[in-house]
Amino acid sequence: MFPFFIVLLFSFSWPASAHNHEDFVQCLSHYSNSSSISQLIYTQANSSYSSVLNFSIQNPRFSSPSTPKPLVIITPLQLSHVQAAINCSRQHGMQVRVRSGGHDYEGLSYVSDVPFIVIDLIEMRSINVDLETSTAWVEAGATIGEVYYRIAEKSRTLCFPAGVCPTVGVGGHFSGGGYGTLLRKYGLAADNVIDAHIVDVQGRFLDRESMGEDLFWAIRGGGGASFGVVLAWKIQLLPVPSTVTVFTLDKNLEQNATKLIHRWQYVADKLDEDLFIRIILQTVNSSSEGGSSEITIQASFNSLFLGGVDRLIPLMENSFPELGLTREDCLEMSWIESILYFAGFPSEEESMGVLLNRTVSGVLLSYKAKSDYVRKPIPEAAFEGIWEKMYEEEVGRAILIFSPYGARMAEISESETPFPHRAGNIYKIQHLIYWEKEQSSVESQRHISWMRELYAYFTPYVSKNPRAAYMNYRDLDIGVNSNNITSYTQSSIWGIKYFKNNFNRLVHVKTRVDPTNFFRNEQSIPPLSSRVKKTVDSAKRARYVPYVLIYVFILQTVNSSSGGGGGEITIQASFNSLFLGGVDRLIPLMESSFPELGLTREDCLEMSWIESILYFAGFPSEEESLGVLLNKTASGEEVGRAILIFSPYGARMAEISESETPFPHRAGNIYKIQHLIYWEKEQSSVESQRHISWMRELYAYFTPYVSKNPRAAYMNYRDLDIGVNSNNITSYTQSSIWGIKYFKNNFNRLVHVKTRVDPTNFFRNEQSIPPLSSRVKKTDSFSCKCKLFGHQLVSHWGKYLNISSIRAMIMIGSVNSRKLQDLNVHLRNSFPNTKYP
Repeated sequence: MFPFFIVLLFSFSWPASAHNHEDFVQCLSHYSNSSSISQLIYTQANSSYSSVLNFSIQNPRFSSPSTPKPLVIITPLQLSHVQAAINCSRQHGMQVRVRSGGHDYEGLSYVSDVPFIVIDLIEMRSINVDLETSTAWVEAGATIGEVYYRIAEKSRTLCFPAGVCPTVGVGGHFSGGGYGTLLRKYGLAADNVIDAHIVDVQGRFLDRESMGEDLFWAIRGGGGASFGVVLAWKIQLLPVPSTVTVFTLDKNLEQNATKLIHRWQYVADKLDEDLFIRIILQTVNSSSEGGSSEITIQASFNSLFLGGVDRLIPLMENSFPELGLTREDCLEMSWIESILYFAGFPSEEESMGVLLNRTVSGVLLSYKAKSDYVRKPIPEAAFEGIWEKMYEEEVGRAILIFSPYGARMAEISESETPFPHRAGNIYKIQHLIYWEKEQSSVESQRHISWMRELYAYFTPYVSKNPRAAYMNYRDLDIGVNSNNITSYTQSSIWGIKYFKNNFNRLVHVKTRVDPTNFFRNEQSIPPLSSRVKKTVDSAKRARYVPYVLIYVFILQTVNSSSGGGGGEITIQASFNSLFLGGVDRLIPLMESSFPELGLTREDCLEMSWIESILYFAGFPSEEESLGVLLNKTASGEEVGRAILIFSPYGARMAEISESETPFPHRAGNIYKIQHLIYWEKEQSSVESQRHISWMRELYAYFTPYVSKNPRAAYMNYRDLDIGVNSNNITSYTQSSIWGIKYFKNNFNRLVHVKTRVDPTNFFRNEQSIPPLSSRVKKTDSFSCKCKLFGHQLVSHWGKYLNISSIRAMIMIGSVNSRKLQDLNVHLRNSFPNTKYP
């Protein structure tokens, strides 16, 4: 009966969609004022539909029969066609996906789980190069290969800093950042965009001046698809010498590759800005002395130098002599030839025409990718674990690409564009796994699972809080806007990883330009809800008596007498303190540390500690009044009062380790803030909501000035706004949103304790610690039985079990001394208070 119901439901839903898209097609003709648009519309009934859809699908993982397909594809030729598509989509409730080159790593430019259309910009790809101003206007449907070709047609000494894959579309590439071999010299593609054309949610055509600097900022690294349809970019072309030098040196493990990679980490970001050396890691067959073939790891040191070999060799001998580069390893060529070289084409200018191809040559492979940023060199021993993981992957082709930062990338501010990964990053990692598209879904899932395990292995060695990621290497594993709902809370999970502190500014831009969230996908920027937006106006109308209590001073509004005798509102600061000692010792301390306050003996009261409790609670500070402490109800009411309490830290709080107890807020904190608002209980729910909205707005105002990544919170000041376990389900993913704010890195240990003592999650509430699910526990146990050593044993199994179980597992298998030593280190880090041999 159940399968029949599913079929019935499915067949019921699509006719309605079909009717909608027929109306949608009619709407397009009406809005565009042209019958020619009908030739640019492809429905599923059209014979060319499949070829148009599949032409720009670069990842076969998203071209299976079960992959959701667009109801309509439109390939606009001009502005009015795009405007018609947006207006009609809004009118008929269609979700819009915009495709430029089709390289979105998760297929979001042409896949959706709800009825949708695709605006495919493949026909809008004109490029106009202006040598006089060294600029070019590039339509969003062009590929970066076409951009390079058109620049080289006009000049051999002008370039643009974009990617190495020529079939990538500029619409998505530029709007997500866009990097290539010139990033150390000139930064990202987005850093060199100087104007843009976009169609917004109202169908309006905007350039930089009319869209404003906030929106122009947002689309240069924040992803254009969240804000509108980018039609074209104006880019600044940049000088390159007539001769550049390239080289690729391959080193395998038998040729000291591990030590060379380890050394590269210390020099890659500090090299001359004209020198870019990346590393490509993959498994290859190597011939042994007996003639047999063995699998090894190959590290390809792949470089572009903006200059001749005569200048390069001395630079390398001085900066990276360990690589042993010689003149014979180098090739001199023009910059456009280097583009062909890095793309894997013959590097002769006669071959330039291949840059105009929009499809990848050869067989398309399915793939999954992830990204990381490295801020401290990975220990040499840790690479051994990476090699072990790469040896595990069978049939698929695993690749790691290390791209160096530094130079120009370190000079540009994190907030200059939404792309925040600048100074402090040594290099970026791209994790890739390819496999044949004919493989089954089970095999595909195996490759993806392997990629996730490799990514997990890197956890201790890459950026933290957040673990940063590159938006153009889209990865839905790090978080999604689920159920077609784009909420700030859900989006912040992945948003801070892509954009760090720039995420909030992107949210504010989105709220202004697309408040109804028309342009959305699984990882689009969310607008703030209308309730939150109204907070600003509510705050302006509210008439509170602000009152700030700080354990050193109190701020509140008071009436002061003006010269005319009338009362005026002013701010009064009341400094309020407890000193553990007498006034004779306090006065010299204050004169030495805080003389500006001008404290005198007459300002002070000496008393017992218990009297000070009464004093701070607002009771008469005599010991005869002690009985009031037994009252279980508050005396009086705080009505319409906004309060901030600043409590100083330091001293003993800075001496206790963050992990001594689950409370982590220790060294490094100057003070803690408690935000409070009181109101009369008789007030209506509307009034109550107004007070709460005001508090949220005040809290938002503090964002730039308080702790970040995470924005920490104190558990005893419970706040459900920072995240909840919804629908009576306590999941690790949901709980980590608020958990890291209360407990920082201690959250994971709390989860492990909960898993052991309450695995069924009997004791739960909206902010209770989650146990790991039985599925996760079983998976980790199974993984361990297969083959796990060192970090992996702790990461995949030992986190959830007791030490004796880990010891028993070690006794079962043989572990060499180096792995056992690594294991000991990780056990001590994971379980600092547990004794074990």
